[in-house]
Amino acid sequence: WVGYDTVPPALGVPGFATPDHPYNYVCLAFWTYPSAAVDSAGVWADIHTKMNSDIYGTTTQEVQATLKKNFTDAGVKFMISAFGSTQTPTTSAFNAVDTATQLAKFATDNLFDGVDVDWEDTKSFQLGDSSGENWLITFTQTLRQLLPAGSIITHAPQAPYFAPYIQGDASLYPKGAYLTVDQQVGSMIDFYNIQFYNQGKAVYVDATGLFNVSGGWAPQTSINEIIASGIPKEKVVLGKPVTAHNAHTGWMSSTDLNNAIIANLPYNGWNTGVMFWQFKSDMDGAFCNAVLAGIQGQNRDI
Repeated sequence: WVGYDTVPPALGVPGFATPDHPYNYVCLAFWTYPSAAVDSAGVWADIHTKMNSDIYGTTTQEVQATLKKNFTDAGVKFMISAFGSTQTPTTSAFNAVDTATQLAKFATDNLFDGVDVDWEDTKSFQLGDSSGENWLITFTQTLRQLLPAGSIITHAPQAPYFAPYIQGDASLYPKGAYLTVDQQVGSMIDFYNIQFYNQGKAVYVDATGLFNVSGGWAPQTSINEIIASGIPKEKVVLGKPVTAHNAHTGWMSSTDLNNAIIANLPYNGWNTGVMFWQFKSDMDGAFCNAVLAGIQGQNRDI
């Protein structure tokens, strides 16, 4: 994370990788409450120091503007991802309006095209008091109000968050989780980078489980089942780890993912896009290109 020749390609800046990557969205992780940028987001927030050179500018603001132009010129949206698995915004009693206000300011000040909400506060969905749903609804509404016009808002929910509640099943979400969030503020969310990983060894690991019948402890949460529950197919992005080391469970090879996507295409025409965690494992886009090989009209999301 130090050096004018190593930092830009590590951040996914177009024009610095050889060959250049095929991704049309790049999310830096993570912004954390209150007003802290860590990991790659922290590098961007202090990028002049990290570059250890004045070659692209003499201040962080100048360097950011120079590199952001590369994203814009290449048609790549540059996003900040919030929270991640280390924060529980709802059960930690973060104020939704204040949190969204600080995040919107950070995103605007640091030239991001939008915000990805990686909220993983499962307990607040399980309580059944709508605390998780209401927090996300208010948070999303506030972000949309405060971000500049044209800004992108995506969410990165774990796939089980779309499970329809089954009466008497305490393991799921009585107030609807992301199905409720989508009903209330789905029009404010551009798409969902759904995490089909880290949900058990036998879930979402083959074409059937990923697209048709999820099974496992979170039924009705495969891609086609999520679409059947009312989530627009053009907002359902398939999220997977690039390598088996990028996640605990859920990894599929590029060949298996490609075969699964192609086999599903005739079912309902889903071809929205893919998201991968994480970029440093696919800086040249080889895994992404292999997954999408032969898929016509594919919108390459993240």
